[in-house]
This record gives sequence, C-alpha cells and structure tokens, in this order.
Amino acid sequence: MVIDEEEAIDLCKGDYGKETLRQIASYAAPFFWEYRDAGGELRQRNGSMFFVDAGKGIFAVTAKHVFDGYLECLKASNITDFGIVPDVFGRPGREIIPIPLQERLIDEDKETDVATFSITENERVDIGSHVITTWPPATPQLNFGIGLTGYPGHERIKQGPKEISFAPYPILGIPSSISDRQITIQFTDEHTVDTPGFISAPSNYATGGMSGGPLLTHVTRGGISYWRLGGVITAGFHEWGLLKASRVDRLNADGTFIR
Repeated sequence: MVIDEEEAIDLCKGDYGKETLRQIASYAAPFFWEYRDAGGELRQRNGSMFFVDAGKGIFAVTAKHVFDGYLECLKASNITDFGIVPDVFGRPGREIIPIPLQERLIDEDKETDVATFSITENERVDIGSHVITTWPPATPQLNFGIGLTGYPGHERIKQGPKEISFAPYPILGIPSSISDRQITIQFTDEHTVDTPGFISAPSNYATGGMSGGPLLTHVTRGGISYWRLGGVITAGFHEWGLLKASRVDRLNADGTFIR
C-alpha cells in the first residue's frame, strides 16, 4: 500500500513514528577514540557503525574515512581510549567494548568510502545493537521511505574516565536523488515533524559523526513491512541540509567487496 505525503506526516506524529524511529536508532552504535593533540590536550572523535549477518558471519560496517581517522591517531601513538559504546537504550554504566578495528579489517573500498570488520558473537551481544539480516541490500527508490541513523559528535558527552554518552539521531525520510554510486537526502523545515519521545533537530543541525551509520530501505512484500540495508552514510553538509550515503551494491555477504 502506498500512502500520500499527508498521511505519512500524520503517521510520524504518533506512536508509529515513535516506534519506527526507535527501531531505526537500534541498528547503529558509536565508535569513538580519545587522543592527545599536538599540544597535549585531550580530545575525542567518533563515527557510527552497524552490523550485518547475511549468513556468512557477523561483521561491522563503517565509513572508510572514519577508520582512516582512527588509524591516523593510532599511528601517531596518541590514542588513550577507544571502542564501541554499547546499546544507548540499555542500562547505564555499561563498559565500552574495546575492539581494535585495525586488527579486524575484512575489506575496504575507497571508491564507496566503506570498510568492514569482523566481530564475535559475544561482542555483538555485548554491543546490543540490532543486526541487519535481510540480504542482499536493496537500493531505495525516489519517493519511497528510508531510515537513517548515526551519532552526531556534538551530542557526545564525556562523563567520567570510563564513561561517555551519545545520543542517536534517527531519521525517517525519502531520498531526493539516487545515482549509480550515491544517495542524497535533502532536509527542509517544511517536512520536519515532531515525533513523541524525540526532539526535532533544528535547522542546520550538525551531522558530523553520523558517517558510517546505515541507510535503511523500507520494503513491503506480502503485506509485511521491514527494513533492508540500502547504503552507508558517508558525508553531511548541515549548512545545506544534506546527507549523502554510498550505495552498497558491491558488498558481499561475507564483508568483502566485488572488484
């Protein structure tokens, strides 16, 4: 069933919107690292990641440039802490999962700006995020629904030596353009909807830190609606209200890429 724009907006204003945004947010986790800059000052950076199990083992996915930023600090030997922050909807006080991505790299694709990493089942349980299991990926269509989520860096709060908090930014929308490599989402105040339990982002909301989060394609088949992987968030331009995601057509079920 296809609904019109007015009906979609009404749905997002109620419980449907609330539960859908919560579901979308559950598919991603923040990966952060803490380091000392050239002046010795302690700083933090983060990106987002998500998890896939397409029948050939669980793996994590993020943007390659997020991984490259982590490697840059690692090579400079100035990282003091790092890891994946567990389920932000879970109980407080859960310890950060220190997964050394440099030792877990499966594959990376410079053209799409995507990288993949192996994780264990125990690590997945500890992280607590939902895992994408529908395969293969489904590229979204214009005027049909998508979901995106990630962890903006400006929402990151260091609360103690081993405690850091993040706030997810889940989004329901439609793509504004789709090319053979990229999906673009344009945000406008006209289509911003207040959803119970979620604070609407102001204009020019900074999205740095969302790179590596999933773009999910909404699919309905046989009367059942569900989410499939559609892309990976790779860039944001808050001054223009834009998010960009790379398509993942070349991603294999084992985390490698078709060359």
